[in-house]
Amino acid sequence: MDIIKYLDNNQTLALFIAIFIGFAISKIRIKGFTVGSAGVIIAGMIIGHAGIIIPDIVRVLGLLMFIYAVGIQSGPKIFSIFTKSNIKYLGIAMLIFLFATLIAFGFSLLMGMPKDVFIGVYCGVFGSASALANIIGNSETSPALLAYSLAYPIALFLTLIFVNIIIQRYHLEENAHLEGEFEKPAVIKDEKIITQPILVTHHEAEGVKLSSAEDKYGVKIKELIKEKETLLPDFKTVLHEGDILLVEGYESDINRFEKAIGEKIRKHFKHIPGVGTRQVLVTNRDLDGKTIKEIQPRKKYNCIITRIWRSGIFIPAPESGVRLELGDSLVIMGKQEDMDNFTRLAGQQDKSSGELDFLSMSFVVVIGLLLGDIPIPLPSGVMKLGVAGGTLLVALAVGYFRRIGFIYGQMTPQARVITRDLGLTFFMLGVGINAGTLFNKYSLSETFSFFLTSLAVVLGFLLSVFFLILLYKGRRRAATILSLFCGAVTNTPALGLVITKTGSEEFMIPYASVYPIAQVLIIILSQLLYVIYYIK
Repeated sequence: MDIIKYLDNNQTLALFIAIFIGFAISKIRIKGFTVGSAGVIIAGMIIGHAGIIIPDIVRVLGLLMFIYAVGIQSGPKIFSIFTKSNIKYLGIAMLIFLFATLIAFGFSLLMGMPKDVFIGVYCGVFGSASALANIIGNSETSPALLAYSLAYPIALFLTLIFVNIIIQRYHLEENAHLEGEFEKPAVIKDEKIITQPILVTHHEAEGVKLSSAEDKYGVKIKELIKEKETLLPDFKTVLHEGDILLVEGYESDINRFEKAIGEKIRKHFKHIPGVGTRQVLVTNRDLDGKTIKEIQPRKKYNCIITRIWRSGIFIPAPESGVRLELGDSLVIMGKQEDMDNFTRLAGQQDKSSGELDFLSMSFVVVIGLLLGDIPIPLPSGVMKLGVAGGTLLVALAVGYFRRIGFIYGQMTPQARVITRDLGLTFFMLGVGINAGTLFNKYSLSETFSFFLTSLAVVLGFLLSVFFLILLYKGRRRAATILSLFCGAVTNTPALGLVITKTGSEEFMIPYASVYPIAQVLIIILSQLLYVIYYIK
């Protein structure tokens, strides 16, 4: 008991003990299965039940950090779900949403559930505190509060387990690409990107055009020494025996390139004076969809595109057939004047991509919170987008335009991963603590009754989604449907688990496209169902 009092008075220590316990639980593996991120929820429920209270701002701050990272990441691709090839997936998302609504409503009728309890369970299944608040107002005694507080963590926890099962059942760790064209996936290897001097010694390499060799082996030749003179290669450069090339790319690609044309050497390169690198942001819509070959940066601007940063990943040594997209951050190499000319073509120099811009983040959150609090009139009352809905919409807008005045919508992969994972951890911990404290406030029979109801509803719609995945040809589309499912049921932690397990951030695009639509529909439908509900 003394330990509990001590931790309750030292909430910072309690917070990090809970995080430590949560991640320790997430590491436990039973026959290949782990609870993953749900471990943090379990830890939160333990300390919440013990009576240790951590301010709710921890949960809200975590949610805002996660939503900000998702919005900035998904912004440039937010409209991709409305293309001809992807519009069918929006229909699947809405089908999932209606499944969950009909199942919840059907169970409530069969079980003779009071309408306040039903609305709490319904809002809890979708994790929409905004929808619940719009109906019960500031009431602290409504049964809907208990129903919501139990249904929400149950739905969260079971959904995380469900997502884990689907990932393992269909081996999505190995095949996580979306089936639609939400992204144009690049080949990303789990290995080092290196720069290596290579001497051309093979006679077969004589006269080979530089651009052809780069595309064939997936490398980029940044500089070369020809007859003791260091040169910046251009579109006319061909290879000759005795040339020394400074090559960048994945280590395995460079090894293949070396075997084909020569041998690695140890040589200190005397770089060309005035040549440097720069990160350029593509904001010129005329370049969207054009290949590097069509733009001809080497021929027209004497610049080399050595890497592309797209949707949080680096694409090293991009081939000439790679198409540029709005929001791409290009790493270019050349002389200052040439890079200035190319920058004017592409859009602008990317000044803030190397850091987490707290000015931009705080601006997005402030505007998002204000937007989320605006009442929108409905026949049965008013609705609000809420904390998550408002912030996501603003983050998507900033991410789409990439820069609005002094506000930047871009982060490095490292900054985004830290923001996303830290936010998700705080959010799930807060959810667990809130659920744990409720066990001390209600009778065992009340708690057990609501628990069974929530369990039945959640299992019902999870099984429906599993059937839907099987219906749509299993593994081939499982990844896409899973990401749409996370957005349709507005389950933020489930998305985090998918990203962590698969290592793929492609899931953010359809999730972020569906999430705002689902948020609005939940608020509207919850009010309509509450009005027409006839069980007393």
